[in-house]
Amino acid sequence: MKELGYSLISNENLEQLNRMRCIISRYMTSPIEQKIDDWQKIVNKPVFTRDGKDIGVVESVQAERIVATFGPITPTKYLIPKSSIVDFDELGVVRLKEDGDFVEHHYKFA
Repeated sequence: MKELGYSLISNENLEQLNRMRCIISRYMTSPIEQKIDDWQKIVNKPVFTRDGKDIGVVESVQAERIVATFGPITPTKYLIPKSSIVDFDELGVVRLKEDGDFVEHHYKFA
């Protein structure tokens, strides 16, 4: 038995909880996470907002976010949650659910 806080949980119950967590996480993924099986495919692909603003190109992929950059000399960088992606189409374009103003004010970093 393992002690967690003030209660004791048997190994059997712990295994059941772990199985349930795996099942729940399988059904809790967003539609885009189901569509993009290999996140490295979106690296170097263009990113556009809902209203058509060009945000730049995906520079890298992190666990929960993508990093997009815009501009050649001193690029503007955006740290965008994966949950903001609504589509990655057959042309290789990443589309966001937010508009350009929202992305500028919430995802831009220095």
